[in-house]
Amino acid sequence: MKMSNITPPGEDILAQLGIDLATIKLIKPRWKRTHYRAISNWLTQYELPSNASNLDKIKGYIEAFRDLCELEEWEKASKLLLVQLNTPTQEQFHNQLYTWGYYQESLELYRNILEPGQLNLNVKSIFLSGLGSCYLALRKPNQAIDYHQQSLVISQEIKDIIGEGRALGNLGNAYLSQKKYSLAMDCYQKSLEISQTAKDRLKEGGTLGNIGRFYSFRKRYDKAIDYYQQQLAIAQEIEDLNLEGTAKGNLGIVYRHLKDYEQALNFSHSSLEIAIQLQSYSLQEKSRRNLGLIYRKLKDYTKAIEYLQHCFYTADKLKDLAVKNKALVDMADVCYANKDYEQAMEWYNQSISLAQQSDNAKLQLHGWRGLGETYRSQKNYTQALDCYQEVLKIAQKTDDDQGKIGALVRVGEIYNLEKNYTQAIDSYKTMLLLTKKINNKQMTFMALKGLQDAYEAKKEYEKVIVYGQELISILEKVGGNEFKANFLADLGLAYSKIKNYNTAINLYEQSLSEARETINLEAEKDILGRLGNAYSKLGNSDKAVEYYKQSSLVARKLEDFWGEIVLLLSLMGIYLKQKQILQVIEPLFRLLTIHWLAIPCFILLIILSLFLLPFLAIFWIAIELSAILFLIIFLAIVFMQVIKFIRQKKL
Repeated sequence: MKMSNITPPGEDILAQLGIDLATIKLIKPRWKRTHYRAISNWLTQYELPSNASNLDKIKGYIEAFRDLCELEEWEKASKLLLVQLNTPTQEQFHNQLYTWGYYQESLELYRNILEPGQLNLNVKSIFLSGLGSCYLALRKPNQAIDYHQQSLVISQEIKDIIGEGRALGNLGNAYLSQKKYSLAMDCYQKSLEISQTAKDRLKEGGTLGNIGRFYSFRKRYDKAIDYYQQQLAIAQEIEDLNLEGTAKGNLGIVYRHLKDYEQALNFSHSSLEIAIQLQSYSLQEKSRRNLGLIYRKLKDYTKAIEYLQHCFYTADKLKDLAVKNKALVDMADVCYANKDYEQAMEWYNQSISLAQQSDNAKLQLHGWRGLGETYRSQKNYTQALDCYQEVLKIAQKTDDDQGKIGALVRVGEIYNLEKNYTQAIDSYKTMLLLTKKINNKQMTFMALKGLQDAYEAKKEYEKVIVYGQELISILEKVGGNEFKANFLADLGLAYSKIKNYNTAINLYEQSLSEARETINLEAEKDILGRLGNAYSKLGNSDKAVEYYKQSSLVARKLEDFWGEIVLLLSLMGIYLKQKQILQVIEPLFRLLTIHWLAIPCFILLIILSLFLLPFLAIFWIAIELSAILFLIIFLAIVFMQVIKFIRQKKL
């Protein structure tokens, strides 16, 4: 099989390069002549293997380029890289390699021609930009920024507006990957202004998409959708499939985040169809991964694995370790969600091994974290702790504060679960310092809650109060009023434990107000019960009875029968303490009529009093009277239930 039909005829390319076949034999010295003959053969005589890959189809171009570099024919070599191929995207040779996902091969070509530095400045700017994009695709943003900045300087020097806009957009992407949001947006705004001034609709659409990604990163999904829709409109206007597929892929991701899975599936499937048609590796990977994540959310785990495995196999073929690793973690996450822990652990371990081979510490984080979660779900806390300690080591090595915080919160939780409260407190205190350093109020809240729980378990209620007060202060700043009632009540309970009942009551009343405002019946029931307990401790029986009654009514509304039983027993306890025997009948009657499990208990009490305790002569009369009273009430209830049943039958 001759050269692929995606490449123009070799003779035409030789003519463009200024290489005359007829004069090759006259070239001296001999080593140069050998290289020119090789170039001619690679461009005109190269035989394609069967089942040729995309890389095989352009192997002749790659080898011819290498020969031109050996000859130091930099202009001819650059012209070859700029040859437009007959692919669906109609891209130049060097860009097509990137679209197919051959990032390492692209790096080699760019280095070979850029290092000598003998290039036209316009062309040099283009290749520097391409080199930067490859480094970004390989998750090396620092190198990407360096090359994009060089490209920008050259473009500004030669007053190449289009090149300047391209370099700014690429710089923005690199800054965004590092979460340098202000720098990224500054680059995007300048790039957008240039493309609009130059009336370059394709570049304008690309930049609008970049701004959409910026807002998606910041979780401003409404703004992201607005920019992606603008990108899609331009793509359809200029009939650019690559831009259209990118816009649809981006919309699919945003709608997944918004849990609008129908829209997410529609856009992602459409994006994948375009990506396959264009043979765009990065777009296929993004669309398939998003589909896998959507189907995971829909609990269609078979389809989720199917799409993610395709990402894995393609990345494996192209030796893209970062995407391969991400696919392994995603597949493991799906198995974890499906409670297939054995397979999940196998894939997490593979991802860790792969990341260690590439000496990429950040990629190892995902695998160790997932493995830790899997062990934790199986209550294998020792193994889980080892995994989180690995996460912590990597985060410390890479100076990743967010990674450290994520590991410390899990380490603290496990120590709490193992009742190793001293170690838990140490972890949460370290976490607290970090969260305050980066001003992450939500994680500060989690650290404070962990400290409060640990100190409560140790019964160090003064510390519980200190951290509880700070926790409520943070809660007011981050929002979440629906939880405020619970935390105020917990703080009140801590004061109650140190017998400061008046302060506890004050906090319970604030908590009760919050619970009623947010219509949190469960919290309302618990708080009313705690108010009853506090007033009971203070000896204010009237108030205690009032709150116990209110709490039992809420419990009845919630159909929390066991909760109501506890409250009714508390009421009976207060009445008995006050020797208000007649008042005991009402809660007792409620117990016997509604909570049928109480009836066998009373029958057992009667049996015990009549047959097993006669030797306690001093209590005989009291027990006998109690037994008779319970028996009378029980028989009365049975009689009433029989009458009620007969009446219902008659109706």
